[in-house]
Amino acid sequence: MTKSNNDDIDDEILIPLDRTQRRLKDSDLEQAKLVYNTIEKCRRDTEYVLEHDLRTRKLLQAVQQHCDSRVLSEGILLKKCTNEDFNEFSIRGEMSEPQKRIKLCCNRLAGIPELRRTLIHELVHSFDHCRLRKTRHVGCNFIACTEIRAYALGGQCDLPVDLAKFDGNRDECIKYWATMSTIRNCDNGVEAVERMFEKCHKDLSPFNLEEKH
Repeated sequence: MTKSNNDDIDDEILIPLDRTQRRLKDSDLEQAKLVYNTIEKCRRDTEYVLEHDLRTRKLLQAVQQHCDSRVLSEGILLKKCTNEDFNEFSIRGEMSEPQKRIKLCCNRLAGIPELRRTLIHELVHSFDHCRLRKTRHVGCNFIACTEIRAYALGGQCDLPVDLAKFDGNRDECIKYWATMSTIRNCDNGVEAVERMFEKCHKDLSPFNLEEKH
C-alpha cells in the first residue's frame, strides 16, 4: 500500500468560522473523484463552501444570530474518521455536545457536493438547538424534528440517485433517513418521526420558500 502525498500527514484540522482566521487562498479547487484522501484538500474545499455557498452562509449567519458565543466557538473539525469515531460508515458528520463544534469525516465525503450537504445538515442541527432550546425537554420529538429538517434542508434526498430505492418519493427518503438517525437516540424514534414529520417538514427556517433549494 502506498501513501498518497505529503498532504496525507495530518489526521485532523480545525477550521475557525471567523473568515479572517481562515487560510482561504485557493482559487483552482479540484473536485475529488472519490472520498477525500487528504485533510488538506478537504480543508480547502470546506473553506470554499463556507465562503461561497449562499445556503451555508445564511445558515451560519442564522446560527450566529440565534445562539450565544459558545455555540460552534471551536469551529469545524475535519477528521479521518475510524470505527472508534462512528461504527457506521454512513455517518459522515456530527454536531458535538454542547454544540461547540461540527465534526466532518473527510474520508467519508465524496467531494464538494457531499461535503456541502453534510455541512448544511449539521448547521441545521446547530440552528435548531439554539432556536428551539426552550422546547428541548420534549426529547425524542425534538430529535426527530431536527433530523427531519436536516435531511430536508441538507439535500440528502434531492438527487435521483438518492431517491432510487424510494421510487422517487422524496418524503419517504427524508422520513427513512430521519428515522435511522433518530432511533440511535430514542427507543420510540419511529413513532416520533411519524408524529413530527408533517409539521417539521414544512418548517424551512431560516430559509423562505424560494430559498429552499
